[in-house]
Amino acid sequence: MNDLPILRARGLNKHFGGVHAVEDFDLDVQAGQIVGLIGPNGSGKTTVFNLITGVVPCDDGRIHLLSREITGWKPHDIARAGVGRTFQNLRLFEGLSVMDNVKTALCHRATYSFASGLLGNARVRQVERELTDRGRDLLLRVGLNQVVDEKPQNLPYGLQRRLELARALAVDPRLLLLDEPAAGLNPSEVQDTVALIRRLRDELGIAILLIEHHMDVVMPICSEVYVLNMGATIAHGAPREIQKNHEVLRAYLGE
Repeated sequence: MNDLPILRARGLNKHFGGVHAVEDFDLDVQAGQIVGLIGPNGSGKTTVFNLITGVVPCDDGRIHLLSREITGWKPHDIARAGVGRTFQNLRLFEGLSVMDNVKTALCHRATYSFASGLLGNARVRQVERELTDRGRDLLLRVGLNQVVDEKPQNLPYGLQRRLELARALAVDPRLLLLDEPAAGLNPSEVQDTVALIRRLRDELGIAILLIEHHMDVVMPICSEVYVLNMGATIAHGAPREIQKNHEVLRAYLGE
């Protein structure tokens, strides 16, 4: 495994008013690794994702993607550098087809001018074919190749989550951030999601950082788990160690 992490965060801090949402947070994610980020509701997990992806600025700390420091970068620049993300609440375009939802995330590949787009010349037609081919590849990878012309709102919830995952993969990520990928899924869908996440890691060689409340997702596939409570890291280690950690149990279950 490469000694240089895909993602390295050091000393991340974020305040919202008088609330210390994230406090002195450190994180390493290596290539090919799946890392879990868990904790009670309001513990700062999604804020960590927002800091990594530039949605909110850090008050303090540094973030590196491989050898590049991305602290303070704009979200679109971080995405183009190789960071894909899904959200806890689905953010799909209901008026567009499944294919067009994916193609919106491929817009960075549309290397033609606005004027060319209006004219629809040969270069535009070629690029559009390439985008469609790439969209089909992504939808096939997540098992949605049979519903490319369907509207997202007509799909079962589990397939809608797969569509958002396909869009996150459209940036060709080196690092994939998954915010509760199993939320709202039934037990069978949860197991399918676990298998899909593992397969994406193996086939694409990407690093994955995931937030999840389903321990039957976290424990089988994560090599390391970070536990947050009230913005602070209270534990970090292998899943079996985390399961037995008294501080973690107190955070989840109380005294």
